[in-house]
Amino acid sequence: MSFSDLMRVLARDARDALSPPQLTDARPAEPLRLRRGGFVEVDTLPFRMTSDRTNFELGKCAQPIATRGLVDLNGSYLDSGEDRRGPR
Repeated sequence: MSFSDLMRVLARDARDALSPPQLTDARPAEPLRLRRGGFVEVDTLPFRMTSDRTNFELGKCAQPIATRGLVDLNGSYLDSGEDRRGPR
């Protein structure tokens, strides 16, 4: 690599580092390619294999996606180590 090639690479890297980031799309990507109006199907094989040890039966396994959004679990009983009956 010659000195001029090195300077060209350094100038390109500096320009890329100092330039503002390009906004590609304001809408966030769909997670797992799920979309409203689509369906999620649950694989029932593990539940069928352990049917003698479970106390429920899976019926309809296609769940429609009615909406999308964010769920904040901070401070909930799911991640705080407590359930609805109190501390463990």
